[in-house]
Order: sequence, then C-alpha cells, then structure tokens
Amino acid sequence: MMRSDDEIIIRDQRKAKISVMIVLLFISCFLTYFFHFIFKIEIIFTHFFYIPIILSCFWWKKKGLVVPIFLAVFYISFASWAVSFEEMHFIEHTLRGLIFLLIGVVISLLTEKIFKIQEVLKGSEEKYREAYNLVNFYQDLFAHDMNNILQAIISSAEFYSMFRNDPKNLKDLGDIAEVVKKHARRGASLISNVRILSKLDEKEVVLNPIEILNILNQSVEHAVSGFQERKVKIDVNGLSKDMKVLGDELLIDIFDNVLSNAVKYNDNEEEVKVEVNVSKIIENDTQYIEFKFSDYGMGVPDDKKGTLFKRSYTEDISKRGMGMGLSLVKKIVDKYEGRIWVEDRVKGDYTKGSNFIVMLKEAL
Repeated sequence: MMRSDDEIIIRDQRKAKISVMIVLLFISCFLTYFFHFIFKIEIIFTHFFYIPIILSCFWWKKKGLVVPIFLAVFYISFASWAVSFEEMHFIEHTLRGLIFLLIGVVISLLTEKIFKIQEVLKGSEEKYREAYNLVNFYQDLFAHDMNNILQAIISSAEFYSMFRNDPKNLKDLGDIAEVVKKHARRGASLISNVRILSKLDEKEVVLNPIEILNILNQSVEHAVSGFQERKVKIDVNGLSKDMKVLGDELLIDIFDNVLSNAVKYNDNEEEVKVEVNVSKIIENDTQYIEFKFSDYGMGVPDDKKGTLFKRSYTEDISKRGMGMGLSLVKKIVDKYEGRIWVEDRVKGDYTKGSNFIVMLKEAL
C-alpha cells in the first residue's frame, strides 16, 4: 500500500529530529571531555546542554525526558571520574544534573499543556464551524426546499380554483390533486428528515445489535407503497434472519432514503426495478455487512459522485431534492462508523444506473 504524502513528511521529520538530537548529544559529550581535560572548566560548557534538553522535551514531551536523564547521568559520572577525589564536588555535580532534569520536566509539562490547549481550541473551532454549517444547512432546507414545496402546492391550488367549475376539467383536477399529494409527501419527508438530523446532533449514538431482516423488508414495503402510481419491483438477495448490524432506531431511515431515491429518480415508465444484494465482508480485520442497492435509473455522473452525499453540490440536483435524503443517510452511516458510496451499475456508463453501497459493522 502506497504511503500518503503526509505520512512521508511525518516520517522524514521524525528522522530529521532524531539526527539533530544525535548530533547535539555528541557535541555535548565532546564538550564535556574537552572542557574538563583541555580547559579544566566545569561550568560554562554545560550551558550547551540546555539546547538538546529543551528541544527533546518540546518535540517528544515526556518521552523526551530520556535526554536530560542521559545528560545528567553522563555529566555526574564523567565529572566525578575525571576530577581527582580531592577536587571533586560531587554534590555540586549532582545538583547540576538535577537542574537538567528539572528543566526537562518543566519544558515537557508546559509543552503538553500547550498542545492540550491547542487541541481544545481546535475542537472548539471545529464545533463552531460545524454549528455554523448546520445553521446554514437548515436555513437552506427551509428557505429553498420548503419554499419550492409550498409554491408548488399554492400553484396547484390556484389551478384547481380555475378549473373546478368546468366538468371537462375533471381529469386535470385529478392530476392537480396528485401534484398536491406528491408535494405534501415531500414536505412531510423533509420535516421528518430534519427531525432525525437534529436528533443525531443532539446526542451520542448508542449502538446495539439489530436484526436487519424485518427492518429492510419494512423499507421495501415503504418504497412500494409510497409510489403506488408506479409499478415498483424490489428484489432482495442474500438476506438471512441471523444477520445483525450495530445500529439504533435510525437504521430504517438509511434503507428508506436509499430505496426512495432509487425509485424516485428512475425514468422507466413501465417498471421501476431495484435489486438489493446483502453479503458479509471483512475489511481491515473488521466484519461488515454490505448492502448493494442497484437501480436502473438515470445514474450519477462521475463529477457528481464525490459530492452527492453533501448538501452543497450542484444546483440542478439540489433543485430536485435528492440531497436531503442522502445527506441524512451519510450522517447516520458516519455515526455508525460505516461507509457509503456510489458507483456505476455498469462500469464506465453512468446512464445505465447506479450501485449505492452501504457498509455497516456486523454485530457479532
């Protein structure tokens, strides 16, 4: 597996720090020898020791204390050996060694404190940014999506008022009523999704083993009954009663939204066909259950695949309302520590439909 650029940079920085520290320790040992035997001085050269001590404790925090410990032991031992017993000031050498240790401890503690403060600030900044984005997200939903729904209902009501007194327009009145029902369902779905998103943001998700057989079958029934005006066929393969995933009460919303999109964005007027293939897989020593939702709809162009599960994607899809459900699905799947992505049903030809693949951790 190829290493990322960030991993290579971190590895090179680690090697550079170790190399610099080795050079500084060598210079410290050389100075100790040189000043003791050549200049017969025991104090001035130790000022250089503070450079590797400060750097090591700043770079590696508590782990960096090995450097001041090494220098303290080396200095005390060498100074005591190099100077005759009559001239030896063992207590003075020991105190100096303890000063090395004290400086190292102080620097390491301060560095850890600084890094913790930076992490807290970084976390606060991320939470603020997430909250800001969430406000914009909800604002966009109600200012754009709900506005479109209400405008469609109002327009339909105006047409109904114009045609209701003419018996010749009975068929048109029926069509108008269907439009109102359709947009009313959209509004109800939007409100439900916002409620679920708010629920996700307000609490930590507690995951429990959940049998998926009944839940997936319920979602299939919802998708079929929700589009009674169309012939919908959904085949589920590979599903068994003993299959369980880690999830909660929001699991059904994943299946509901993916199936709803598969049916809604299919231009086939004769029959809307969706296949759901369920299988167990192992990835990075973790067992998952994979759900592959294959549709024969309009597909997703390559330049839209990376942004399909975000709210801020292209205007043409946003206007059709596709993003809300998939944004919701992505948020729930992330909470479950799973994965979701889309690919062409027929590789290289997105117009043949899509595979929406959801991977959830298997409950063992």
